[in-house]
Amino acid sequence: MPLETVHLPSDEHYPQRTAAAFLSIVAYPSNLNKRRRFELAAGSSVLRRRALDNPEWAMTPQTVTPGLLLMNPHKVDKTLDDCGLQIITRRLPAAQMAGTIMADDATKQFDPEKLANAFRKVLGGKISKAVLKIRVDIEQYDPKTEGIVLRQRSPTVNALAEHTAQALNRAPTGWGRRRATGWTRENVISRIWTPTKPVLHLALALRGVIISKFDERAVNMHELLESDWVLNAIQWAEAERLVIAESDRFRINEHQMIQVLLKSD
Repeated sequence: MPLETVHLPSDEHYPQRTAAAFLSIVAYPSNLNKRRRFELAAGSSVLRRRALDNPEWAMTPQTVTPGLLLMNPHKVDKTLDDCGLQIITRRLPAAQMAGTIMADDATKQFDPEKLANAFRKVLGGKISKAVLKIRVDIEQYDPKTEGIVLRQRSPTVNALAEHTAQALNRAPTGWGRRRATGWTRENVISRIWTPTKPVLHLALALRGVIISKFDERAVNMHELLESDWVLNAIQWAEAERLVIAESDRFRINEHQMIQVLLKSD
């Protein structure tokens, strides 16, 4: 059973509501109040932009959630920026780490034991140092047995966290904030990887959307709210959730992840 199952709203008159709910869960997996605040801010922003773009529409009677009218425009913009910063500096780095692990799994098209047996059969249980040098990434010469011992240099969470820390210390955060420094392997794991676990599948889907549909260096919250991507992301995320739960590389089970579905009428 999932940690939480959330049925996202589907509204043909306000499709941005579904995207806002999806983004709020990605940014704030454990804070329901911040999710609701972001959803109100997103709705207020969409309403304001639509009214400015279409004054005639703005002058006609509309059914509006009262909370959308109560938010200060400056607080709306700050709430959107805070959510964007949370996603870009916390969730997307974790998704990139997870994507590296998944890509590594996908490229392993050999069985180590079968490969070892094949080498032993062809070489009579021995392997020359010349052959060893060619395949140093997957095997190691054992002088005692004159055979081979396979090793796989798979990326670990710790190694990826170290790489992520270095990248974050070099790169600007965007979203109008100064570059953050002081990232280490330990706080990448404690502040990025571990808090993202419940929504890692959602972050993976969102990262895929951003890479495929936007300029990932310049994407902003308004673009994410106005684009038609969330239905595919929901399906994508559910598939990723099942893959992560089945994998022994992540050590995340189904009970630790939030399931997101589209609410059916």
